[in-house]
Amino acid sequence: MRATFAAPHAPDPLLTPCTGDWGALRPGAEPHLVALLPRHSAIVRSSASRSSRGQVLAANLDTVVIALSLATVWTAAGSWLREERDNQKKAITSHLRATYRFRDRQP
Repeated sequence: MRATFAAPHAPDPLLTPCTGDWGALRPGAEPHLVALLPRHSAIVRSSASRSSRGQVLAANLDTVVIALSLATVWTAAGSWLREERDNQKKAITSHLRATYRFRDRQP
């Protein structure tokens, strides 16, 4: 259902209606939103303006599904594996240098 909402600009963006909100409507040819019911949950992100205020993306959610491309997962896993491999190489090299003395080869 589509309804009008003629409220002054809210000083806090967290108070504006969003997807998932429940509200009280005044019936008629053009329904009017008169009140928002309290939210029991919300997904909030930083505002695009980078101010300290948040932006509510959705409200009153019971389940959230996060989907990622396999390319993203493999790229992240590959970066982690490369980092682990490099850390292991550094640890082994450090151990060998501490345990054995290496002489520089003279041509």
